[in-house]
Formats: sequence, C-alpha cells, structure tokens
Amino acid sequence: MNRHTAWKHRKRLALFHDQDERCFWCRVPMVLNDTTSPLYCTIDHIYPRGDSRRSKWLNEPKHVAACTHCNNTRSDTPLETFLTTISTAFSWVLPNGELALHPHHMG
Repeated sequence: MNRHTAWKHRKRLALFHDQDERCFWCRVPMVLNDTTSPLYCTIDHIYPRGDSRRSKWLNEPKHVAACTHCNNTRSDTPLETFLTTISTAFSWVLPNGELALHPHHMG
C-alpha cells in the first residue's frame, strides 16, 4: 500500500466513525466492506477539485464521508446547487425494525 492509498484508508475510516457511520449528505448508514454497494463509504471533497474556494478554506474540513451514491450523484456539482437537490428528511427504520433505504439509493 503506497502512502497516498494508506492516507485515504485512514482518512475514510476516521470520517466514517466521526460521522457516526452515516453519509454526510443523506445521513443514511454507510458500509465499509462492500465496494459495490451504493452505501459504500467514500471520501468526498466539500468543494470539488478546481473550485477556487477550496484553497481559501484553510481552517475548515475539506473532506467528508459520503456514500457512493451521493458522491457519484454530486460529482463536480457546486456545493450550493447540490444542497438544493437533496432531501434531509429520511426514515431509516420501518415499524417492523428493518432498515429502509431512501429512494435515491435504490435506482
């Protein structure tokens, strides 16, 4: 494992635990063990690469843990635009106790 890969692994784990194992954007619980899952934990840049504000944001976090679905959906979308497209009202547990995924994680 090279230094960059090791850094990414440590960063992803730290963010995952710091955020109570939930996606920063949709708050749905994420997983670490299935890279094919839309709920797999990834590192997302708060401001996308190339955004001039990124270098000016010195004393704030630059990364968050995001599920693969949100990270891929967001891609290089500006932060303000993305925030207007996501919903923060989620139901995770059904009355029978089963976990319910938000519809945007299902298709």
